[in-house]
Amino acid sequence: MKTIPELDKLLWKSEVISMEGGYPFPELIWLRPVHMTLGIGLVFVLITVVFQKVRLFNLFSVTVISMLCSVVSAVTLYASGYIVDEYNLGGDEVSFYMFLANLGLSVLNMMIYWGRNSIVTYETVNPKK
Repeated sequence: MKTIPELDKLLWKSEVISMEGGYPFPELIWLRPVHMTLGIGLVFVLITVVFQKVRLFNLFSVTVISMLCSVVSAVTLYASGYIVDEYNLGGDEVSFYMFLANLGLSVLNMMIYWGRNSIVTYETVNPKK
């Protein structure tokens, strides 16, 4: 059973590896940038939500962006699991940790947006006359 670091070495040599049945070996390296790109997008949304002066995002857009990033990250992790299982390889811990980070950022984005925009202050309860 080959592990992911061994596969990284093989794939970066640009060697064509074929398994039984003539199927080409998948490049598992290209699934990690999907997780990284989603994480960068979620960090951008987080920074925008925390420091926004003008409303660029509403609750619906933050929720949709967070849910889409979570679903795409989960599907990518699930697909990499199928690929790894098909070729009898070891799992990829880094992709799993990236998925957990994306999931955490998604939940954090929604909590921060909801917390910042649902604070009831004295002025909102008792407006000046």
